Amino acid sequence: MSIMVMTKKDVEEYHKMVSKLENDKGPNDLERRIEDLTKINKSHQKLNGDLRAEVLFYKKKAEHYQTMSDQLKKENQEFRQKSVEFFNEFRNKGDM
Repeated sequence: MSIMVMTKKDVEEYHKMVSKLENDKGPNDLERRIEDLTKINKSHQKLNGDLRAEVLFYKKKAEHYQTMSDQLKKENQEFRQKSVEFFNEFRNKGDM
């Protein structure tokens, strides 16, 4: 086992280094971190609001297109039925 010997100069440098580290960390760091996180949170809230509005817009648009599709299907079915009735009427009269 070896023992490390520190000179008085080494001890002073060590204490300076520890003191500097202690001064760099502290309540100000936490306050800065809280401030950063608060800014990030606000930007996320804004983005979330924008995305919700966009989702609502596309949901309404999809509902509109679904309604139009249903209406066109109904009209198509009615047109087919009228066509069948039209040709049946001609067949019954003997024109075809």
